[in-house]
Amino acid sequence: MIDDELKTLYLIEIEKILNNNARSLRDYQSMPYSEMSDVCLFRNKLIEEKLAYDTNKLTLTNLYTEQKMTHEQREKIVLNVASSGIVSLLLPGDRTAHSRFLIPTITDESTCNIKHDSLKAELLIQSSLIIWDETPMLNKMCFEALDRTLRDLVSVTDQHKSHQPFGGKIVVLGGDFRQILPVISKGSRHDILTSAINSSHLWSFCKVLKLETNMRLLMSFSNQDEGEMKRFANWILDVGNRNIGFVVGAELEIEISDDLLITTTDDPLSHLVDFAYPNLLQNMSDYRYF
Repeated sequence: MIDDELKTLYLIEIEKILNNNARSLRDYQSMPYSEMSDVCLFRNKLIEEKLAYDTNKLTLTNLYTEQKMTHEQREKIVLNVASSGIVSLLLPGDRTAHSRFLIPTITDESTCNIKHDSLKAELLIQSSLIIWDETPMLNKMCFEALDRTLRDLVSVTDQHKSHQPFGGKIVVLGGDFRQILPVISKGSRHDILTSAINSSHLWSFCKVLKLETNMRLLMSFSNQDEGEMKRFANWILDVGNRNIGFVVGAELEIEISDDLLITTTDDPLSHLVDFAYPNLLQNMSDYRYF
């Protein structure tokens, strides 16, 4: 084997390793990149993994719904991301928004760190739907950075879509504004509210949909459980909507019912553990207990 052929094979193997880690030799200007036709055999690993994973999910859905899917439906790519690492753990095969979109330290002019000829750029271009959970807790500039990035990426092939929000991609933003809003260091109430997604210019393009059914109530095991859960769910909503409580200075004080309180004062943490996991030490080796 001559040196040039050996060099090409080495480059191909390096490219395969980099592809498995969502990178490419093209990301490094000082590195050569083989233009041989063999390199074209290496598809975008990010797209391959998403197609394989999404096809499996669609197939499972198909088994339950008994609906036939076309090849085109199986080839659709959906990106699931979440604003926090804890929530992203609930999305098998998916990740945080910062990891997926390479969101930088943001300013009002930021774009994501995704190059036009990179694997992630191709994945975003090929994606049909982006689902982003826990969006109210992130600064609006994160979404605006992704918006600018997607517009820029699609402008190469479709100038019309470059003028559409998120480059014409369907983006589903999920979350609850009653929960944690963006954390602004030493920020005022005004600073926090103006940094939220519904203060962005993108909000005017959003269609707001509200969930109407409490899924936890559907999972209750008895009428008593359902009654207690419904009462608790309504109480939580009233707290979030400021329908209960009374204002004391700049604070809102709310009375909590006795059944939600830990009344022991000697060791409340142990009492809470015992309430949630009775006889934990005796059963911690039994998976059926959990």
